[in-house]
Amino acid sequence: MSVARNLLLTGGIVHPFETAAAALAGVLRGHGIESVVTMDIEGGLAELPRGGFDLLTIFSLRWTTWAWSSPTIRSCAALETSP
Repeated sequence: MSVARNLLLTGGIVHPFETAAAALAGVLRGHGIESVVTMDIEGGLAELPRGGFDLLTIFSLRWTTWAWSSPTIRSCAALETSP
């Protein structure tokens, strides 16, 4: 049986993403899917064109509706990627 490789992009505000992403990777492992977990969204996306992944999972939260009213939260929660 071949093992599928998954890139799991995670991170954000409010939730314990690092812990939860590890648990999600464990569940996927039980189904024959090995995950590379990263909290570096842009760096992870840069890996995709190089190949090596069969799947992409995005488990992230970058903002909530109320976050945009707070400049402090907005500055740490917003995500801008390179063109």
